[in-house]
Amino acid sequence: MADVKISQLTAKAAKVESTDRIPIADFNGTTYDTKYVTGAEINELKLDTSPQLGGNLDVNGNTITSASNGNIQIRPNGTGAVLIGDSSGSNAAPLRFMELSDNGTNYVGLKAADNLTGNTTYTLPTADGTSGQVLQTNGSGTLSWTARTGYTYEIGQYVSSDGGVVFHRYIDNGVQYYLVVDTTDLSTSSAWSNVASTLIGATAQSTWDGLSNSNAIVGQSGHTSSAAKLCLDSTNNSKSDWYLPSFDELNLLFNNRFNVNKTLSGNSSFGSISGATEILNNIYWTSTEVNSTTSVVLDIRFGSYANNTKSVSNYVRAVRKFSI
Repeated sequence: MADVKISQLTAKAAKVESTDRIPIADFNGTTYDTKYVTGAEINELKLDTSPQLGGNLDVNGNTITSASNGNIQIRPNGTGAVLIGDSSGSNAAPLRFMELSDNGTNYVGLKAADNLTGNTTYTLPTADGTSGQVLQTNGSGTLSWTARTGYTYEIGQYVSSDGGVVFHRYIDNGVQYYLVVDTTDLSTSSAWSNVASTLIGATAQSTWDGLSNSNAIVGQSGHTSSAAKLCLDSTNNSKSDWYLPSFDELNLLFNNRFNVNKTLSGNSSFGSISGATEILNNIYWTSTEVNSTTSVVLDIRFGSYANNTKSVSNYVRAVRKFSI
């Protein structure tokens, strides 16, 4: 039986024979005694189908991986659980799901609060929900899908990611829809259209669908410029789907002018908006056509509507819609 020192072994370069003896230092309380483990005993670990650790496993920054696309399964016995975090310290560790290593080192993490009042187990639904639904709890940890209720944004709230100030909102089939107004006028002196005496017809006469009206206006034969084109071409606040509001949409804006102007002036809890201007006491175009020569305008001072000649110059303020 040959004695082999650990220092004499090189990974994948030296084979431990079953008859070899490996010296191991054992501290007896005063000095170290040299004891031996045989190669046979070491090889038994590889053959053991259910090995057990005698202490904590420290991977020292390395990775636990599998070969041949095999799964890594953590399977507690009986009522045991998989515990993540240091229950004896002050660090509530997160569970991190990493992106593909070729794309970087970003992750999505889940973490318990640092101070919990009790134990909570969340049970996921048995299947995916439908578009627009959200998870709700029954108060005992069982989660289920339900239609979204309530609103994320308030009337008068500036939503920077969507380019404007909310002036109307509604829910349809569990989906929240918001109308927002641009933070500044696109023009203080624009004609409704350069085509001032030709009827477009029903496609530009919706009282509620300003986007449809706007597209019909710019699609008219001979069109080159219009209030609608200013809106459709706008990329204000990094958005490219602005349009000229319809009769009803501009009326909704007037009805919530207090909330909107409070925000546009920088006097709301939403803070100041760079370059924003209030909707002042002026006459604004709508996209709703009346006949071959006139379209609807709104006098913001009094909330009154009138039919104005298409060639007359008025103010223009764009709106857009988004949903969540």
